[in-house]
Amino acid sequence: MDLKKLILASSSPKRQELLKAVGFKLIIINPNINETQKFNESPKNLVLRLSNEKAQAVSREAFLPIIAADTVIAIDNEILGKPKDELQAFNMLTKLSGKIHKVFTGYTIRFKNNTISHVCDTTVTFRDLAEHEIYNYIKTSEWKNKSGACSIQGSSCQFVVSMNGSFTNILGLPLIEFLASLASCKKFTS
Repeated sequence: MDLKKLILASSSPKRQELLKAVGFKLIIINPNINETQKFNESPKNLVLRLSNEKAQAVSREAFLPIIAADTVIAIDNEILGKPKDELQAFNMLTKLSGKIHKVFTGYTIRFKNNTISHVCDTTVTFRDLAEHEIYNYIKTSEWKNKSGACSIQGSSCQFVVSMNGSFTNILGLPLIEFLASLASCKKFTS
């Protein structure tokens, strides 16, 4: 596919980095939507709905394909957002300690009133964390603005015992699945 220019409905630096790394030129439009989880909405349904709403929010400017995505971390179906302070970060990391959690990313591709949406999940297992390790990690400030208070590409990678699924999904966009969706949609070629 020759299509190499996309509208990215996201301000995520990591999504921009991933798409640029595989050769896309991007026009960034930050969608302004309410990202509040609805009552009883599962993590999977949340990321799917938000990716669709983000794509819809910028669709009036759509002269190119729009790509939108949303990523959350969930443990036992509870979404762990971005901690507001050190105590909340500590509590999130304590909750993740020695447990399995999932990272869900929903993405939407929208072009010429056609839409493809998909959800990808990756299972991550953390080792048991000692309190002093959590405190030392919190001192680094890496937890700030990170869902679940951690980022696999930072020093919290030392907490990961195993991962099952897409690594780039954890970063904010499952590239292999996304590229397959884009390539399989003949209406995007011209």
